[in-house]
Amino acid sequence: MSRSFRPTSNNSASNPDPPSRTEAGSFRANPTLRLRPVDEWNCLLVYTPEAPAIHYLSPLAWVVFELCDGSPRADIQETYLRLNAGK
Repeated sequence: MSRSFRPTSNNSASNPDPPSRTEAGSFRANPTLRLRPVDEWNCLLVYTPEAPAIHYLSPLAWVVFELCDGSPRADIQETYLRLNAGK
């Protein structure tokens, strides 16, 4: 999964960076990823065309992935904790 994310300030298709902070400290999923929810397996399959591989995201990883929409790390953490309050 480390190649599944790109910093928002660098979307170069030739540079598959691991999750990292941008100048604004936000995270965004790589737009070239191919996503397929698989309800029968309760997971999200992610295909990385730049480094051909299929990644299995558990429900927990899927939630974190969905929260990486350009939001700052603190917002991602706050939203995740709010979604899991009382569990």
